[in-house]
Amino acid sequence: INTLARIENDEFALLLTRLNKNVDINELLSSIIKATTMNFMFDGINVNISSTAAIAVYPQHGNADTALLNHARVAVYHARKEGNPFAIYNTYMKED
Repeated sequence: INTLARIENDEFALLLTRLNKNVDINELLSSIIKATTMNFMFDGINVNISSTAAIAVYPQHGNADTALLNHARVAVYHARKEGNPFAIYNTYMKED
């Protein structure tokens, strides 16, 4: 069962329990960004909703749920820092 949960403030986690090994992760993240980005006018005000996404994959990026979540958070931080809409966790990423 896939699950979407609010972690805190503007932070959400999407748990994909049966992710196909052949899935293109870049395409998956790009689709998530596309689905969560929108611009519209409200009462004469331009509203821009955007998101940054990241992924940590079991077991490559961690065996425990806390490790995976932490690694995904680190990857989001790096995506934002580098001006990218998404990132895939990599061990070169350091917690700052």
